[in-house]
Amino acid sequence: MTHQFSLDPSRFEELSLVSGSTDRLEFFNDERLSGQQRLFFQVWASQVLQLGVLGAGHTLTQAGEIPLYGYVMTSGEARRLPVSENSQELLLGPGSVLGLAEGLAGIPSLYTVEAISTVHCKVIPINEAVADIQRLNSSMKGICRFTLGRILNGRMENIPAWLQ
Repeated sequence: MTHQFSLDPSRFEELSLVSGSTDRLEFFNDERLSGQQRLFFQVWASQVLQLGVLGAGHTLTQAGEIPLYGYVMTSGEARRLPVSENSQELLLGPGSVLGLAEGLAGIPSLYTVEAISTVHCKVIPINEAVADIQRLNSSMKGICRFTLGRILNGRMENIPAWLQ
């Protein structure tokens, strides 16, 4: 089984989630972080997003179902199960984002993803994310539409009314 996606979160372990915002800002500015690491850090350190702890065997996304939650893995491992004889099982680690694009677009997930160890994550309720995006101006909604279209590889046949 190969890693499809995983970031090394060890750089962030020295920084407690309860550290003050000054410590976080200093860390963010001082470290030489890649774009993916910066985004991961912002999600990891967010006190707005809900924390989730999911046990081994927990299904994060189910093929054929529209996700109600998006997950950003901060630690642990999950596997994306093969959908056909020609596809392979993939190992996902910290930094993986699951179910968010499909949930926002209102389309079924193509894959079943289940935890193979305890997964710590940030949980994004889709209904709350939609409500937040509805309040954006048309330019920001356009960025969201473009990003969803790229992530979903053209699977977003109909743009949800709240995103227009």
